[in-house]
Amino acid sequence: MTARKTLKSLFFALQLIFLSGCATAPEPTSVQEVLGSQQWKDFLKFVRSDVPGNFEQSELERACRVGANSGAPASGGVSLQERCLNAATKSIDPGGWYRSMRSIYADVKVDQGQYKAEVRTVGDRAVYLRLPAFHSDTYATVTDAFNQMATRGEEVALVIIDVRNCPGGLLDVMEGVMSVFLSEGTEFGLLRSTSDKKLLAKLGNNRGAQMPSKFAAMLRTVPMVILADGRTSGGAEAFVSGMRGTGRAKVFGTKTQGGALVRTVRPSHPDFVLSIRTGTMLNLNGMSWEDVGLTPDVTLKSFDRVQPVAIPPDEDEWVKFVLTQIKSSGR
Repeated sequence: MTARKTLKSLFFALQLIFLSGCATAPEPTSVQEVLGSQQWKDFLKFVRSDVPGNFEQSELERACRVGANSGAPASGGVSLQERCLNAATKSIDPGGWYRSMRSIYADVKVDQGQYKAEVRTVGDRAVYLRLPAFHSDTYATVTDAFNQMATRGEEVALVIIDVRNCPGGLLDVMEGVMSVFLSEGTEFGLLRSTSDKKLLAKLGNNRGAQMPSKFAAMLRTVPMVILADGRTSGGAEAFVSGMRGTGRAKVFGTKTQGGALVRTVRPSHPDFVLSIRTGTMLNLNGMSWEDVGLTPDVTLKSFDRVQPVAIPPDEDEWVKFVLTQIKSSGR
């Protein structure tokens, strides 16, 4: 139930745009009805306006027809339009999908609490920040914790940021977390169209974190180490690339997964959600880490860490290694 409520909240505001004043239309019973539906027209409009590349309508229609005959509906019922539009989406992006909210709810079995950021003190004036994902509440969790530390008058001599097992998440949240550690106006990456290579945006700190100025200044100069591994991917890799590229952090661990593609997730029609590739993340030199990953500055022994949140940082071998290294270097 928690996961269901969390997923609802992520899309609630956007769904209102589509649900307001909309009557539920009968489900199409033939491929021709799907291709003539408002749902199909909305899909084509989004593809033409927001998805990089040129896509022939005839090719999308052909994929739609193939999808209609791609096996029997799954248990619980997958509608004809979902099979059709999902196939059309995958013809553009094999990793993309088009699904009903009902089927997403049926598959969500993960406790969203595991994505909650963790901030705690370890060692002598060292702060451990665990980022399981760049979730909707991550930025608030991080800044609230640091504001409480500022209120207590605590000093920070080292920040360890743990993005092992982090699959990424929301790019604007990732940029927000980076704003805690970078001066306002700092650019740390690029976002370009996957197909035509046009620059879509520059990633950077355009807002500045809200916290006491003295404490904020300390966080933007204090030594920083990022822990990353083979499960670090997507927006988490953009975080690693950006923090290292700006000279703010050293990276310890193993090579990251190599996922630089950006996928847009948005309501496409009442009760349906579309996920499709719209761009590629690059470092400031214009290089992508897609399929190649990011190599750490200091390589550490790899070990299976499927549930990192279950290991207290003061018992974590990588964290203890970093603390020892920093102490021995006199920083």
